[in-house]
Amino acid sequence: MIQSGGNTRFMVVKEGQLVGVVSLKDLGEYIALKLEIESPGP
Repeated sequence: MIQSGGNTRFMVVKEGQLVGVVSLKDLGEYIALKLEIESPGP
């Protein structure tokens, strides 16, 4: 759960090694783009 004023960045760990940092903004933009790409055309 994320509280107001809390951390909005998350460490991405694979097999115990830090491989990146992702922000909530990054996640939101990724989801929006994915939905736009995958939505059926007119």
